[in-house]
Amino acid sequence: MRRKQVIISSIFLLVLPIVSTDVFAQPTQAAPKISSRYAKVFYQSDALLRLFNKRIRLGSLSYLLKRRVSEELSLKGQVSEKIDIIVERVETILEMRPKELRFDIIITPDADAVRSLYKKIYHRDVEFLAFYSPLAKAIYVSADDIKSKVLAHEIAHAVIDQYFGVAAPIKIHEILADYVTENFEE
Repeated sequence: MRRKQVIISSIFLLVLPIVSTDVFAQPTQAAPKISSRYAKVFYQSDALLRLFNKRIRLGSLSYLLKRRVSEELSLKGQVSEKIDIIVERVETILEMRPKELRFDIIITPDADAVRSLYKKIYHRDVEFLAFYSPLAKAIYVSADDIKSKVLAHEIAHAVIDQYFGVAAPIKIHEILADYVTENFEE
């Protein structure tokens, strides 16, 4: 059921009319953030970041995290490296590597916060756990509900969006993001 919600969220996101970027709920300068090679991650508290980190499991890709660093990583370092590993896996699955891939990840406490942000941006009620906003170049996720495959699916939308530079057809966008979900190894 949750996978369907994520898929539906992506379809709705792509068919909505373009809105002014000043409407987007952007994190404030005071919000804590982490920078990885590909993303800026915004979060409200260390507890929220710990929950996000705990729920993002690399499974069979864990060896990449161990191989990248010889010493133990801090919480922020773990999150940063996990995101970069997921991004690179998504790029490999899609065989798409945008030249200067950059996006934000906004970690919210729960699905209600994600839905509230979606409503603020797009003026619609939805049942999403996460979504990618192409105009803001941002992924909004629920720390309570996030999983590696869901994050990979949303990152796929960012990769596809920035690879083509123009909006890909909706069905192609979703088929490719689903392909990532199905082929992403946890």
